[in-house]
Amino acid sequence: TVAPNGLDFNRLTSAGVSAPLPGRGGALAVGWRRFAVEYDDVDLSSENTLSVAHGFRIFSDASTGAYLGWTLNFFNAEFSRTIGAAGDGTDGREPGSAWAVRLDVGAAVQIYSRTRLGLFTRNLNNPTIGDDSEELSRQVALGLAHEPYPGVISAFDMRSTLGDQFRFCGGLEFNVVPALDLRVGVETEPNKVTGGFGVHLPILTLDYGFSTGGGVLDASHHF
Repeated sequence: TVAPNGLDFNRLTSAGVSAPLPGRGGALAVGWRRFAVEYDDVDLSSENTLSVAHGFRIFSDASTGAYLGWTLNFFNAEFSRTIGAAGDGTDGREPGSAWAVRLDVGAAVQIYSRTRLGLFTRNLNNPTIGDDSEELSRQVALGLAHEPYPGVISAFDMRSTLGDQFRFCGGLEFNVVPALDLRVGVETEPNKVTGGFGVHLPILTLDYGFSTGGGVLDASHHF
């Protein structure tokens, strides 16, 4: 559970599980994500997403490989009753809830073991939600990762929401010792600095990350 940008009234919770499929079936994953705005223990608004994902290898040899995956998202948005003229919700209106089904598709290529190229599209099916058929934003991202030395990974990606400016992100990961990774990065639109670490224990991996808020927002901390 995360409170984005240090705002106590926001809550972001997620969980997931994955498992390999037999033969060349790849892997299957199921995930759940919930974002809510709370006030006095009341959810003013909430968004729940149940995701089913499948990824598989198209081909591979000693030095290269290509992979493809898709995710089907069942998205629900719900709003609480308005406060109404009485101010306590007794005569408020019930906005209701709405559903949408979203499709994400991604692909990755590995080149000579040290370079990876990835492409990701979100809401590829151009879904709409609500009585007004509001369009959910479509997004695309293209990324490149390179490992010049064992234990050192550099990454760069560019992403955009349809109709908006491109965002550029870059980062480095260093494997200091077998049990410790250090990470640092930057991104634009808005400008942010990110960082974190990963600790590898015998039965557990602990990852921590933070990002500055950009503009007037505070930093976010993720475990």
